[in-house]
Amino acid sequence: MLYYQTNDIKLYLQDNLELLQSLPDESFDLIYCDILYNTGNKFPDYDDILGEPMDAVKWYNPRIKEMYRVLKPTGSIYIHCDWHLNSYMRVLLDKIFGWKQYKNEIIRQCTNAKNNSNNWGKIYDNILYYTKTEKYTFNAPTEPKLEADLVNQYNKIDKNGDYYTTIPLHAKGETKLGETGQPWNSKSHGIVNLPKGRHWAISHSELEKLDELGQIEWSKNGNPRKILYAKDYQDKPIQNIWNLKSLGVSPNKVQQYSTQKPVELLDRIIKTSSNEGDLVGDFFLGGGTTAVVCKMNGRRFIGCDIQTKALELTKNKVEKIN
Repeated sequence: MLYYQTNDIKLYLQDNLELLQSLPDESFDLIYCDILYNTGNKFPDYDDILGEPMDAVKWYNPRIKEMYRVLKPTGSIYIHCDWHLNSYMRVLLDKIFGWKQYKNEIIRQCTNAKNNSNNWGKIYDNILYYTKTEKYTFNAPTEPKLEADLVNQYNKIDKNGDYYTTIPLHAKGETKLGETGQPWNSKSHGIVNLPKGRHWAISHSELEKLDELGQIEWSKNGNPRKILYAKDYQDKPIQNIWNLKSLGVSPNKVQQYSTQKPVELLDRIIKTSSNEGDLVGDFFLGGGTTAVVCKMNGRRFIGCDIQTKALELTKNKVEKIN
């Protein structure tokens, strides 16, 4: 049943399998689902109980098949779970999407360190990332480098006091054809030979240009290396370990929805694996973070839940966004 609708948001009070079966083929650009983890716990807003692990797999099987069907060939899917079902869901997703379409597993630190006298503290959960084909959206995310990153990586200082490092101008492998496999006749240093088993990473003319601009550091034995300044490289690629903890209780001691995920988490996934105007789906709506982030970033959204509270909470959040 359609519960709420705007030009770009549709919320359904409906079982996710029933809704999925009614949706057209290859219509979604991105699917993110913070699924039931099968912890055996009863949370204030839902019961996280599916039985034995294989009972859970049997329950998820038709739902993942439908998600595969409604995902575009260029689409991606992120399944958020934890150790209770992580390995089982990986096998199921391999079976339905194909093991070659497994792209990564994101480890998210979801809580602070725990004191446990008889086991290692469990402080992370898992996000399994698959694509439908090899042609998919990926807007590579970056984050600012920390001061420690800059100090460790850019550990040299020039005469102006700027931190820098150097990288090789040649790469592994020999080339038989073209100038990148030949010695470089440098205007400043004469003939520069390649190390055995290497080739120039750029053309001789580009090497000459770098040298003229003072962007090459020459070693005592005449080996050229490209200069990289810290001030020019303030961002770094985001890796697959994320320290994005779950939301706690609000200042008035009222948690909006059990186990809801932070905006920063969904913002990272949605910006990376979709573009403005794309359609995103979340079939375990919960606290509605996915819908909120889609609204904030100009994505269309379809989601569902079987709990009226989840729909009403999401509706109220969406309506507060200008």
